[in-house]
Amino acid sequence: MRRGIVSNIQAFNVHDGPGIRTVVFLKGCPLRCLWCCNPESINPAPEMGLTRAQCNRCGKCLQICLKHALFFDEQEVLQVYRSKCAACGKCLAACSPGALTIYGREMSAAEVLEEVHRDKLFYDGSGGGVTASGGEPLQQPHFLAAIFKLCHDSGIHTCLETSGYASARAWAEVLPLTDYVIFDLKHMDSHVHRELTGRPNRRILDNARMVARSGVPLFFRMPLVPGLNDRLENISATARFVKGLGEENIQGIELMPYHRLGIGKYQALDKKYAMEKTKPPEPTKLESVQQEFEAFGLKCTVSP
Repeated sequence: MRRGIVSNIQAFNVHDGPGIRTVVFLKGCPLRCLWCCNPESINPAPEMGLTRAQCNRCGKCLQICLKHALFFDEQEVLQVYRSKCAACGKCLAACSPGALTIYGREMSAAEVLEEVHRDKLFYDGSGGGVTASGGEPLQQPHFLAAIFKLCHDSGIHTCLETSGYASARAWAEVLPLTDYVIFDLKHMDSHVHRELTGRPNRRILDNARMVARSGVPLFFRMPLVPGLNDRLENISATARFVKGLGEENIQGIELMPYHRLGIGKYQALDKKYAMEKTKPPEPTKLESVQQEFEAFGLKCTVSP
């Protein structure tokens, strides 16, 4: 049975596809978006998270760690030797205040199905199902295809939430098992896209065209980040691209206002957050962008 690395499984989600859904977050992402709110899903391997505000400095975790990956610095603040930590999770049992966590666990496709199948009655009653997200779920195409195949065998609707940046081979394996696609568009200028995400956008746009031609219901999303991708020329270029696809299976586009809710996870992973001075977009800005998409004849909503 196929196995992979899952960072989280969230039940009763109503924002990631039609109906009530369970979202399976897979680890690993080829992009490095400056505003990413799921930094724990970038690294494909499990990794240690440390919420220092919850640490009571009891030192029990140090005693149980055979790798000596945990230590107190000169200010008696708990730290992690990232190069030594194997993310085995043994220290978690010794941490009574819950300051330690492991982002990512190895699971089989059958284990994922067992967990998501518990809510099948809610899927059936709402037209929902399972959504694969990340990270970029197409980074684990064999594992994802195995999960979606088991879902279909159990009569569960499948949705892929993707950045679009994946190989043709990965798409060929997963798309035939996918009932709905949520596809991110971040910036239409390839040079700027590389600056914002670490990758150009040609592969992403080519894959968007491919999914549009496939006939699978396709819903676009656009993170709206002040000062980075919210200029009128980019909004208009994005609208022209989506409208120009001209396929009946396109469901519309949703704006996802930038937020700062992921900062705590950056701190837990000892990663620098690049957007500390950026504020969420004003309601008037969201309204004007929405109106621009609607002027092109596209259905546009704003994420809550």
